[in-house]
Amino acid sequence: MILRSRVSYPPMSREELIRLAKDLIWRGGVKPRKRLGQHFTVDPMLIEEMVRLAKAYGCSSQTVVEVGTGFGFLTAPLSMVCGRIISIEVDRRIYMVARDILAGFNNIELVLGDAVSLLESIRGYQGVVGSIPYSITSPLLSIMARGAAEWAVLLLQKDVVDRISSPPGTREYGSISVLVNLAFRVKTGNIYPPTSFYPEPEVFSQIIILEKRKGNIVSKDLERFLKCLFSQRKRLAHKAVKKCLGIDISRTETRVFQISPEEIYTIYSKARQTQDQNKNISQN
Repeated sequence: MILRSRVSYPPMSREELIRLAKDLIWRGGVKPRKRLGQHFTVDPMLIEEMVRLAKAYGCSSQTVVEVGTGFGFLTAPLSMVCGRIISIEVDRRIYMVARDILAGFNNIELVLGDAVSLLESIRGYQGVVGSIPYSITSPLLSIMARGAAEWAVLLLQKDVVDRISSPPGTREYGSISVLVNLAFRVKTGNIYPPTSFYPEPEVFSQIIILEKRKGNIVSKDLERFLKCLFSQRKRLAHKAVKKCLGIDISRTETRVFQISPEEIYTIYSKARQTQDQNKNISQN
C-alpha cells in the first residue's frame, strides 16, 4: 500500500521528489520504459512554471486535459489552480499508483488509456498540459491542431520545439512547423536539462506555449498536403503543389521550405476552392 501522507504539495525539493519517485517505482513494481518516454518530472521549477502558465490562461474555471499522469507530481499542483483535471495515463501500473496517491483530490479524473486515441473523443475541455513523449509528439500535435483546445502548455524535446519555432528558409522548418503555427500562436518557455527528470533522458527539454488562432481551419486533408509538400522541400513551390494537388499555380523561384505558413495556407485554400468550382462545373 502506498502511503498518501508521504506526498506533499506544493512541490517538494528535487531531492525529495527523486526519493519519492524511486520509492513509488519500487512499491508499484514499475519498470520505466524508455519507449514510452517514462521520465518522471522531479524539478520543482519545471512544475511551478507549468502550473503558473496554466493558471495564466484562466484554468481556475476550466477543464484541462493532462497527458501523462505519471506519479501525479504535476497533476496535484495543477488541480489546486484549475477547475477540473482529466489526466490520462497509458501505463496500468503507473495508473494504479497515481490513483492511490491522488484519491483525495476531488477535481481530478484519472483515465487509463492512450492520449492519442482518447483526446479526440474528450469533450468540453479548454487546455492541454503535459510532458509529451517523443513517440507521440507529432500525432498529438496533429490532433490538437484539429481539436478544441484553446491553449496548451507542453514540455517537449528541445529539438522538437526548435522545429516548431523555426522560420521559413531554415533547415529545421518543415510540415510540423507549418501545421502548429497555422493552428496556434507559439511561444517558448524555459529549457530544462536531463537532471530535471528521473530516470534522466539523454536530451534537453523545453516548454512550449500554444494559443489557438482564429480563422485557420486545420483538417486531415491539409495535413496530407503539408506532408506531400515537404517531402519535396527543396523543389520549386509551383511544381510541388502541382504534384500534390494537381493544380497549377503561378510559377515561382521560391522553394517549398522558403514559403511561410500563411502563404502555404493561402495556396491550399485557393487550390481547394478551384477544385470545388471545377467539380461543380463538371456536374452541371
